[in-house]
Amino acid sequence: FGKTEAGAVRLDPARTSPYQFYQFWLNADDRDVGQHLRFFTLLPREDIETLDRTVLEAPEQREAQRALARDVTERVHGAEGLRAAEEVSAFMFGERDPHGLSQSALDILRAEAPYAELRLTDVQGPEGNGGAQLDVLKLAVGAGVAASISAARRLLEQGGLSINKRRLAPADRYVHLGETLIRGEFIVVGKGRRDYALVRIAGV
Repeated sequence: FGKTEAGAVRLDPARTSPYQFYQFWLNADDRDVGQHLRFFTLLPREDIETLDRTVLEAPEQREAQRALARDVTERVHGAEGLRAAEEVSAFMFGERDPHGLSQSALDILRAEAPYAELRLTDVQGPEGNGGAQLDVLKLAVGAGVAASISAARRLLEQGGLSINKRRLAPADRYVHLGETLIRGEFIVVGKGRRDYALVRIAGV
């Protein structure tokens, strides 16, 4: 698919990740999804005709696109690739808690989102009642979501910073290390509603 290199979707997961592949089919136009289901899936005709009706009756639910994306992604990338793609999709566009992401999903997120590795000593804050803490302003700068400590402070004061999809209040300058790390080493730093960076904390 795609008439240009930038718009192409490929079977090789190194060139089109399972997440990108899944999203490509999920974003199929209502006018095309019926034909795609017939050409690219092995679903029974009765199931496809039922999905055709959902496109007409409840297009906002995108049931046909979801069925298309699931079927094709699983056959190309396997059950694990499909699970990881759905996890990342639920995280990026839904309310999925990143603490529940599998390692495969984190690997995809690492490739899809900006990624940084930071030393614990560079982002550590003062000791708190719960032990070691992280300075969210330093995290924001290190993750690349803020250009400077002062810019990160403004984002925090305006409610524009999040850690692991939890929006921070102006008083949340520090977060506890143990409660924050995903799989013992990762943190998702966010700016606004859609900008996220994955950070690995070294030296924990």
